Amino acid sequence: MIILDREETITAVSPKLPPVMFQALPSLGITGHRPNKLPHEKDSLHALEKAVHYQLDCRLREGFRCFYTGLADGADYMATIYLAKQRRDYPDLMLFGIQPFPDYETFYEKSYSSIRTFYYMKAMLDELIVLSGNYAEKESFHQRNKFIVRHSDAVLGICGISTRSGSSNTIRYAKDIHVPYWRIEPKPNTTYLPPPEDWYVEYCQDTGNIYRKHRTT
Repeated sequence: MIILDREETITAVSPKLPPVMFQALPSLGITGHRPNKLPHEKDSLHALEKAVHYQLDCRLREGFRCFYTGLADGADYMATIYLAKQRRDYPDLMLFGIQPFPDYETFYEKSYSSIRTFYYMKAMLDELIVLSGNYAEKESFHQRNKFIVRHSDAVLGICGISTRSGSSNTIRYAKDIHVPYWRIEPKPNTTYLPPPEDWYVEYCQDTGNIYRKHRTT
């Protein structure tokens, strides 16, 4: 576990982290809604999970290997657990959890999320990075999300853009600072559930620059 001030950068204070995390291979930040803003119907949620898995598979084939997760229940959990299983095919895949403040367990207990979800995700990580936020400050979650964006080459969001949520604000922040992103709409406005490859996904900016930046000779 590494404890950072939320304004610090990983590269400046953490020689223990492998160089791949910030220079050799593209990194992807993950953000998304908690369970209350995801589909409640079983079939709809299962279809969304397939769409998320499809997008993560695409990013892996494109070369992303370092993934940052905010360790929240819902979309973060959905993505983290799936990525952990992909280590069989991508042994160089690395998972980093960004915890907004030291006493994150208290948040889980008071938000009615299963604490076992948090511990299960922690067990899947290559490294846990704890920021110096405070449970009583809502800004701590915003700072966690901004930290993820600033340290990522691109962002994958599982969230609506019109809703007032931390994940939607994270996508807006990525757009403001010109970080490429993919945004998966959790509840597409259709009369049927599209297959994963046809799910509504918003793309922003030239992601090709990411791969050119990290290409080695």
